[in-house]
Amino acid sequence: MASRRKLKQAIHTEVEEMLFDLSILYSVAPEEREYAIEQLIMKVIDNERDFIARISHTDGKGERKLVRNYYNKLREEYMHFASEIEGEISKLCNELLVPEA
Repeated sequence: MASRRKLKQAIHTEVEEMLFDLSILYSVAPEEREYAIEQLIMKVIDNERDFIARISHTDGKGERKLVRNYYNKLREEYMHFASEIEGEISKLCNELLVPEA
C-alpha cells in the first residue's frame, strides 16, 4: 500500500507544478489565449483525477503479474501525458514569455 500512496503523491506533486506553471502563463496571457489555457488546466485536473482513481482500483487483484503489468501500463500512460502537457507548457512559455527588445 505504501507504493500506491507514493505514486499518488508523486502524481499530485507533478500536477501541482504543472498547474502552477499554467497559472503563471494565464496571468500574463492576452485575453484571446486565456480560454486555451483554461482548457489545458481542466485537462490536467481531469487527468489527475483519472490517474488517482485508477491507482485506487487495480485490475487483476490477487495476481501479481497482472497487477505489475497494470501499474507499468499506468506509469507509461502517465509519463506520456506528463510529457505532452510539459511540451504544451513550454510552447506557451516560448510564445508568451518572450523578452521585449
